Amino acid sequence: MIAKLPHPVFAALWGVWLALVMTALAMPARPLFGLIVLLAFLPIEGVAVVLNTGARDTLSEITTWVFRHLSKHERPGRGWNALLLIMLLVIVYLLGRTVLHYSGSRFLGLGMGGLTAVWLHDHFLRPDLHG
Repeated sequence: MIAKLPHPVFAALWGVWLALVMTALAMPARPLFGLIVLLAFLPIEGVAVVLNTGARDTLSEITTWVFRHLSKHERPGRGWNALLLIMLLVIVYLLGRTVLHYSGSRFLGLGMGGLTAVWLHDHFLRPDLHG
């Protein structure tokens, strides 16, 4: 079982970031805002990795902790893991839509979004197995 608790500041930052992801989804006519929100992931994650507070501070660590405490299932879409799928779909849809807008390639947008969804779901559900 996971012993470390989430860092309250980073948990709040990730909550705000996810709210901004959802806000960006509601504004399809402003793809630059979506790109900025997606890129904001990098400095938050970077600071969390560099500081190494001893608590759970990266998005992955906090997400894993939350879903391990909410859901006893390890199968996609079961119990609270259904909420995990919703969270992932929101992030990867924004990623796919942003890639589509800036690349003009539907294939690239769908590919990056879809593969990111599979990777993140597996990673958040079983980080011990999927790294």
